[in-house]
Amino acid sequence: TRYIRIAGLFYLFIPVLIFFLGWLHWYLSVPLCLLMCLGLYKTVLVTGGTTLTVSWKKLLFILLILLLWSILSGVGRYVWQNEDHYWRNAIFNDLVNYDWPVTNGNYSLCYYFGYWLPAALIGKLFSSIAVGNVFLLLWTWIGLSFFYFLISDYLKQVRIGILFVLIFFSGIDLFGYAALYLKTHSFSALLSHLTTFPHLEWSHIPFQASSISTLLFWVFNQAVPFFVGMMLLLLNKNWKFAPFQYSLLLIFSPFPFVGFAPVMAYWGIKEGQKTGWGTFLKKNMTLENLAAILIILVVGIFYLSNIAAGESGFRTPTSKYLFYLLTQYVIYFFFIFKTNSRDPLLWTLFITCLVLSLVNLGESTDFCMRTNIPLTIYLMLLVMKYMYTVSVEKKMKTLLIVVFMLGAITPFFEIARTVRETCLCISPGEDCERKFTMDDSIFDKKLTGPNFLGREESLFNRYLMK
Repeated sequence: TRYIRIAGLFYLFIPVLIFFLGWLHWYLSVPLCLLMCLGLYKTVLVTGGTTLTVSWKKLLFILLILLLWSILSGVGRYVWQNEDHYWRNAIFNDLVNYDWPVTNGNYSLCYYFGYWLPAALIGKLFSSIAVGNVFLLLWTWIGLSFFYFLISDYLKQVRIGILFVLIFFSGIDLFGYAALYLKTHSFSALLSHLTTFPHLEWSHIPFQASSISTLLFWVFNQAVPFFVGMMLLLLNKNWKFAPFQYSLLLIFSPFPFVGFAPVMAYWGIKEGQKTGWGTFLKKNMTLENLAAILIILVVGIFYLSNIAAGESGFRTPTSKYLFYLLTQYVIYFFFIFKTNSRDPLLWTLFITCLVLSLVNLGESTDFCMRTNIPLTIYLMLLVMKYMYTVSVEKKMKTLLIVVFMLGAITPFFEIARTVRETCLCISPGEDCERKFTMDDSIFDKKLTGPNFLGREESLFNRYLMK
């Protein structure tokens, strides 16, 4: 698994390298990239691993399921796509069609688009968005494969069951969705409506804890790299190199990056208390940590260019907030609490979720919906451990499977809706992209929004951007 961990590091490193070379002045990008390469080299040297055994048949089956999951997510435009792909398709088009940095003369593209950069670069080299989409699908498949095998590394076993827990893990959304729908419709109408496989997780808005499949099917560009990055951080036992790995995530996943920050702070404080603060500071005044600081600083200044604005503050906790916590997280605590009651990571992530779910940042609810991704991943890992613990009573495992199956309805609906809509639009020969084409741009009036655009007069655009 050492090679999987190293490959995962390169998976995160390459897009950041492309961003700096493509967006910054050469006299900024060259020294920064050299510093990053040094940080990567030193991190690779201390990266360890274990040996896991898996048959070729099982390995092939796992990879094929992951490929099918990738295709059904809509990445690459080979099947019907959820509506969030409209904007993501347009951003990818612009990254292929426009010169870098992407700007239309009035605004620049300012978004967490790091995930697209390797595929967009391939698309540019071949002057083809279609070729870029092939590589984007391949890139997603590689990322999901890393995620699965890093989970296997963490659990110290390769099982097909782990794969299906990964795909179908979710909080219980059906009850909340049904209760909301029945306020204005009959029960028979609900049953009929469910045959269209609706998106169940909107029932908790402004609160949402998206399942792993939902994240892949809606916000893959933010989710997949964080999946890989968080697992690398959990497997990394050397605090000296953790900040460098953590810094690579900001260009992909700013909100999960914030959600994981308290864990990084906890690890740092624990290390400082263990070694003594003087020794801690001396030990961590390294070039790789300097690289981490500069990466966070530059990407942070880039995000400050964004023109998105709106009211910010705290939401008042309501019954919907409590129901969201109960059905998404607490329901699983019933099983894993006894063996994890003193797990500092679990409580750090849960308290972070309690607080950040109430934060309103800007016009959208993305901050609440995405800062809880670290908790969702970690809770899933604890559930996997529980399922494969031999000493757990059979009746408790059976009860957990019942809860899991109720939650699995949510990701099943995501997959089933894609299959259903793809069949419906392919049969009459309709466009699965819903009339959105390879020429769409994020600067078009029908697609543009403040959360995608940067000010031309911003600090980043004036002094850092080439």
